[in-house]
Amino acid sequence: MTVELRHEPVHSPFGGSVAGRIIRCPRSVELVQKVPANLRKVSFYADRGTALHSAMTSLLAEDAHARIESLIGKTFGDYAITDDDVENALRPAYTYVVSLLDVPGAEYFLEKRVAFPAIADTFGTTDLLARINSTIHVVDYKFGVGVRVLALTPDGAEDVINAQLLFYAAMPRRRATRCPNSSPGSSASF
Repeated sequence: MTVELRHEPVHSPFGGSVAGRIIRCPRSVELVQKVPANLRKVSFYADRGTALHSAMTSLLAEDAHARIESLIGKTFGDYAITDDDVENALRPAYTYVVSLLDVPGAEYFLEKRVAFPAIADTFGTTDLLARINSTIHVVDYKFGVGVRVLALTPDGAEDVINAQLLFYAAMPRRRATRCPNSSPGSSASF
C-alpha cells in the first residue's frame, strides 16, 4: 500500500524548523534563497524522516491503539517502512505519544499548522500538540540519522531550549484554538 504525502508547503522560510539557524544567523534566510533549485536535493534520510512522520500521523489518526506492526511494508512517498524502522524509531515515539494521549482528558492536534504570533508568513507544522490539564506538550519527532537534536542544549552554566520547540509552543500559548477531539459543548482549547 502506498500513501500519498502532502505537497503543500509545511514550513515558511522563517518557520520552526529553521528558527535556531535564523536566530543565530538572520542573513542565512537570504543566502538560502539564492541556492539554485538543482542543488536542493532531497536525501534518502530526508525521505525516510518524512515517511516516518507520515507513518506516525497515519497510525495515530486511525486509532490511538492501532497495531504499529501494520506499518511494515507500507510505502510513504518513495520510502517503504521496515521492521527496523518500526522497532528502533516508530515504536519508541509511538509508546511515548500514546502515554500522553491515554491520560484522561488529554486533547491534541496532529500535524497542526501553527503561525508565529504577529509575524506575517511565519508558520510551521508541529507533529503533535497535546494539552493535559494546564500543561501543553509540544512533540516534534526526530527520526534523522547522524544529526543529534536536543530539546535542551548546554550553553555554559545554562541550558538553551530548542528554538523549534519554542516556536511551536508560541502558538498555543498565545491563541485559543479548539482541539478537534474536544467533547461537544466543552470549552477546552489551546
